[in-house]
Amino acid sequence: MTTPNTDGMHLSVSRETYDRIERTNSTLLRHLQRSPKHYEAQLTRKAAGATESQRIGKAVHIATLEPERFRATYAVWEGERRDGKKWDAFKANNRGFEILKENEYQLVQSIANAALSDPRAAKYLSGGAAEATLLWTHVEPATLGSGGFSIECKARLDMVHAGTAIVDLKTTRDASPKAFSSQCFDLGTHIQLAMYQDAYAATNGGEILPVKVVAVENRSPFVVQVYSMDDEILELGRITYRGLLQTLACCRNTGRYRGYYDGELELELPRWARPATDEDADGLGVEFSEADAA
Repeated sequence: MTTPNTDGMHLSVSRETYDRIERTNSTLLRHLQRSPKHYEAQLTRKAAGATESQRIGKAVHIATLEPERFRATYAVWEGERRDGKKWDAFKANNRGFEILKENEYQLVQSIANAALSDPRAAKYLSGGAAEATLLWTHVEPATLGSGGFSIECKARLDMVHAGTAIVDLKTTRDASPKAFSSQCFDLGTHIQLAMYQDAYAATNGGEILPVKVVAVENRSPFVVQVYSMDDEILELGRITYRGLLQTLACCRNTGRYRGYYDGELELELPRWARPATDEDADGLGVEFSEADAA
């Protein structure tokens, strides 16, 4: 498959082809958020093997959003151990397929079935464009004291319903409001989805679509919860990713990708470790006698 590299929405682009497109995305910006040095290292790092949770997550996405492709992509190993002659023969007979163990397959199907059978979620998980690749150029105009820049970006949306919503499917251990909101912030989901919203607008005549997140727990009873991303959350993500793109533009212009900070830093205690009063600070002392030194 030819690797697309023109701005716009591209359908039927495989994940492998998408990964070869040399543009920045929200995943790379998460490394930049740690430090420019981590971003630079990620550009040249060879792809590591997927973890078990990543393999299952990928399979859940395909089974939920593209069930026909799931049946054409995955084979199920029903044996106990993945070694020996039977295993070798199974691999040979299923060359080109992703292989799941029987318990993994059952888990994937349980999660996918839970999402698709939930009436609130089901309307968002079918009937749209699944795994849509969006390519666009982010242009930041020059302002007083800051030069303008442009950076080519990419995004891969789980599902898009034209004129209705951008949909992101998440598997999680806990889809409850308190736990899931913390997880989303820690993982930079607000940054990711703000980029998705802007990417769609940039490639579809400026249309701003609302963003929905379908969260599905990855263990029984496989609770499903649909969340709307409000404008305040998305605006925070937008401010963050645009700041990161500005940092990236500066790194590219100078050819320098620094670490955390230039110069020396004074190490400070985290806020939770600081004593509230002088008496609390006195209590941190340790009684020490000559006998202890003996």
